[in-house]
Amino acid sequence: MRRLVLIVALGMATPPDAQAQNDAASKIEELALVDRQWQEAVVRGDAEFIERRTSGSFVFTHGGGTRSDTKADWLRITRQVPRRFLERKTSKQSVELHGDVGLVFGRLDIQVSRGPDSGASCYALEYVHLYAFENGQWMFLSHRTMKGLEALHPCAPK
Repeated sequence: MRRLVLIVALGMATPPDAQAQNDAASKIEELALVDRQWQEAVVRGDAEFIERRTSGSFVFTHGGGTRSDTKADWLRITRQVPRRFLERKTSKQSVELHGDVGLVFGRLDIQVSRGPDSGASCYALEYVHLYAFENGQWMFLSHRTMKGLEALHPCAPK
């Protein structure tokens, strides 16, 4: 009987490889969530989130690589009233982990205000985001626009 209990208990233990896969899957989900939350924080004007989750050396490189922004620029954009960004929605996210460094590839659909009485414009792009796991949390290090998917155009009514 004791042997049967031991065999059953051993069979129920999670193999080390399975545990490592579970940990990796959890980190991937967490990083994809932080990536979405960062974009949502810009829309909500949540500068505290941007401050907490963005590295001091952050670089945001726009399409074509001719213009880049810093963390300070994005804090200013996030605090701006009225809000410039009405929506920043991530999709098609793919996450790669390399130890304490993560890459997020995805699509970003953006809706921007054209002014108080002018409606909104929309565009979409593919991006790569670089994160590092520091002090128990993912920190945003870099954004690079890889290519524009949809040029700036009037948004379709919702």
